[in-house]
Amino acid sequence: MFAHRYRQPDRFHATAELLPLAQRILQPEPGQILALADSEHFTLQIIGEIIPQSRFDLLVPMPQQPYYRRQFEQIPQRPLCRVGPV
Repeated sequence: MFAHRYRQPDRFHATAELLPLAQRILQPEPGQILALADSEHFTLQIIGEIIPQSRFDLLVPMPQQPYYRRQFEQIPQRPLCRVGPV
């Protein structure tokens, strides 16, 4: 018996496919839509590569594990600003 395994896309590839699809459907102006995600989507690859190309603003909670908290605490505080295109 042969079992075919379907490999689900990882978070990066799933996000890379879904956000452009949503953009084509909704056709928002930049900053018009705020998309919410869970902390699993707080990855350097998603934040650094996908979000800057998106017309959506993305709100993602930062992971609270001690490893990440130590890294985040080293980032200088500054006012919130847009990451993607204006």
